[in-house]
Amino acid sequence: MPRQAKRSEPKEILRTLNKLWLNTEDIRIVASVGVDRAREIKNTISEQLLNDGWYLPTGMVPSAKVVEYLKIDLKYLEKISSKVTERVDKSETKTVS
Repeated sequence: MPRQAKRSEPKEILRTLNKLWLNTEDIRIVASVGVDRAREIKNTISEQLLNDGWYLPTGMVPSAKVVEYLKIDLKYLEKISSKVTERVDKSETKTVS
């Protein structure tokens, strides 16, 4: 039975996507997958870009291409991230009062 990858929090995903270039570990966080699958994603994106004539830093791909490849809705991710933050803030206020 395959292991389940840890689900990343929306805030952590946004913080990772804020980088210009992503490596395998960053893709693992953004896609909530294991190391092997993250490496496959990175290699697929890298091959496409190299075939299109791009020059890439060793072991990295542009975060914009990862967002495009994974079809991540950034507006939705920002929306749910702010809702999670609001919930946490409200629960902390209740426990302090």
